[in-house]
Amino acid sequence: EEPRMVTYSRDESKPRLFFWPDYSKANPYQHLLYGQLKDQCEVMAGPISLASHIARNAPQSGPMIFHLHWTNFLFIFANDEVQAKTNVEAFLGDLRAFKEAGGSVIWTVHNLVSHESPYLDLEKRLINEVLELADTIHLHSAASIAEVRTHFDLPPGKIRIAPHGSYLGVYSDYVGRGSARGALSLEEDDEVILFAGQVRPYKGVEELIEAFVALAS
Repeated sequence: EEPRMVTYSRDESKPRLFFWPDYSKANPYQHLLYGQLKDQCEVMAGPISLASHIARNAPQSGPMIFHLHWTNFLFIFANDEVQAKTNVEAFLGDLRAFKEAGGSVIWTVHNLVSHESPYLDLEKRLINEVLELADTIHLHSAASIAEVRTHFDLPPGKIRIAPHGSYLGVYSDYVGRGSARGALSLEEDDEVILFAGQVRPYKGVEELIEAFVALAS
């Protein structure tokens, strides 16, 4: 019933990196991204409210960094647009306070906007603010620059390109080709077209099936 104690590194000269939202339980991307940093900096999952509070109340001599990944967490739990606006204003307020306390902000642009975004105009305003406040904007490929710029003003001096890492070796590869085909009642020479990932409306799976049928006919 009591709040648990949180301890931090005693080496105040070591960089402190906060990242949010924490989706590491569902996707190994963040574990892989930060796995090599444990000896170089202190990495912790935490919202900007926590990062801002620590930056203002427990200053240190080393750098403090907030790494933002996705923005959907501000909207998916909002009951209505009023609550979503409240979430956005609180987030931006904490982000500004974090920067005023000497922190740096990195934003990795995984998506232009959240998938199935319920409040598109509000999220676009948020993204414009984040682009202005961020010190570094991380893209996974140079090809993304033109796409982002069709919707937002992307400051060239902030852009950093770092390709998405590989998942090879992360997931167990214990089902062979023959076993997989046998489980699906497929012959050795049957043609297979695979759609991988969650089936969600924004992915256009119905249109994909129609395209497959058209190609096969």
